[in-house]
Amino acid sequence: MHLIFKYMFFLFFLFFCGCSYKQFDENIKNSNLPKNFNEKAEIKIDENWLLSLNDNQLIEFINKALNNNYELKKLFYDIKIKEQELISSNSSFFPTLDLSVNSSKDGDFNGNDNSSSSKISLDLKYELDIWGKLSDASKISNMNLLQTKALFQEGKQKLISDVAIAYFEIIEANNLLDLYEKNLETSKKYYDLIFSRYKQGISEALDTMLAKNSIFTQQSKIASLKTIKSQAIYKLEQLLGEYPKGKLDIKKSLPVLKDKINVGIPSQIIERKPTITASWNALLSKNYELAFTHKQRLPSFSISSSIENIKNDGIASTWSLLAGMTTPIFNAGKLKANEEVAYFELKKAELDYLDTLYNSFVEIESFLQEEKNLKEEYEILKNTKENAFNSLNLSTNQYLKGLVEYTTVLDSQESFYNSQVSLIQIEKLIIENRINLQKTLGIELISEQIKE
Repeated sequence: MHLIFKYMFFLFFLFFCGCSYKQFDENIKNSNLPKNFNEKAEIKIDENWLLSLNDNQLIEFINKALNNNYELKKLFYDIKIKEQELISSNSSFFPTLDLSVNSSKDGDFNGNDNSSSSKISLDLKYELDIWGKLSDASKISNMNLLQTKALFQEGKQKLISDVAIAYFEIIEANNLLDLYEKNLETSKKYYDLIFSRYKQGISEALDTMLAKNSIFTQQSKIASLKTIKSQAIYKLEQLLGEYPKGKLDIKKSLPVLKDKINVGIPSQIIERKPTITASWNALLSKNYELAFTHKQRLPSFSISSSIENIKNDGIASTWSLLAGMTTPIFNAGKLKANEEVAYFELKKAELDYLDTLYNSFVEIESFLQEEKNLKEEYEILKNTKENAFNSLNLSTNQYLKGLVEYTTVLDSQESFYNSQVSLIQIEKLIIENRINLQKTLGIELISEQIKE
C-alpha cells in the first residue's frame, strides 16, 4: 500500500510539472486600443469598394491577376504545404503498424547443412499523450496553417491593390499625355502669334525664342511621360502574369471620389486585418512550441505489441506486449536550454505582434489624415486652375496691347499648365490613398476568388 501511494504521488508530481510552464498574456491582443480613430469617419465597413467604381475593365484585370499571378500562386502552395504538415503532425495520435518480412539461407562451402528460414513480424506501437505533448505539436502545425492562410489573404489584397494602383497610374499617364499634347498645341499657337508679330516688327526676337523654348519644354515632358507610362504598363502586365509587351492601354478619365470614408473602429481591425491575424497565429504557435519543448523534459509512455511467424506455417508462433516509459536523465542542460530558447522566442513573438498591431494603426491614421489633406488640396487646386486660366487670358491681352513683357505671359502659362497637371496628379493620389487605406483596414477591395 505504501508503494502504491508513493507511485501515485510520483505521477501526480509529474502531471503538475507537465502543466506548469511560462505562458504569454492573452490580454495583449487588444492592448491599449482607443475606441475610435483620431480622424472622424463613418463607423461602417465598406466591403468590395472597387466595385462601386463601376469599372468592368479594372475588375477584369483583377480577376486575371488573381488567377495568373506567380507570387500569389506561391502563397497558395504554401497553404498546401502547411496542410500536409498538419496531416503529418496529426498522425502522431494514431498507432504505427509495421510489417517486416525477412528470409535467409545458411550453409558451408562444401554444400553441406544448407538451411533456410524466413520471418514475418507485425509490430504495433502507440505513444500515450498523457501530457498533451502530441496535442501541442498538432496545435503548432494548425497555427502555422492559419498563419499561412492569413498571409495568403494579405497577399491577395495586396495584389488587388497593386493592380488597381498600376491601372490608375496608366490612366493618369494618359490623361497627362493628353494634357501635354493640348498644351503643346497651345504653345505652337502662341509661337505662331509671336512670330507673326515679330515679322511685323511688333514683337522682339527674344519673345520668339522664348515661345519656341516653351514648345521644346512641352515636347520634353511628353517624351519623359511616355517612359513613365511604359513602365506602368510593364508593371501591370507583370502583375497579370503576362510577358511585358507594353501594349496595354487604358483610355478613360480618373474617377473623382466624393464618398465619405467608412473605416469601422480599432477593435474591428484586429479581427479583420490579415497581417494582424497572421502575427497573432504566429504568437500562438510559439506559445504551443514552448509547451511542447517543456513537455520534452517529461517521461513518455508507450505501448508496443508484435506478432511473429518463424516456422513458415502461416500461424503466429510468438507474440509480445510491452508497456514502456522513457525519460531523460542527463543531457548537460540541453532540454532546459531548449525550453528557455522557446520562451525567449515567445517573448519576441509578443513584440512582433505588438509591432505589427501598432504599425497598422500608424498606417491607418496616416492614410486617414492624408485623405483629408488631399481633398482639401484638390479643392484649392480647382480654384488655382481657374485663377491661373484667368491670369493667362489677362496677361495675353495685356501683352498684345504692349502693357507687359512676354515673360509675364510665359509665367502665367506655366502656372496654368502646372495647375492642370497637379489637379490630375491629386485625383490619382486620392484614389491611391483610398486603395491603400482600404487594404490597411483589412477590408476586401473585391471578394472574387482565385481558381485552384
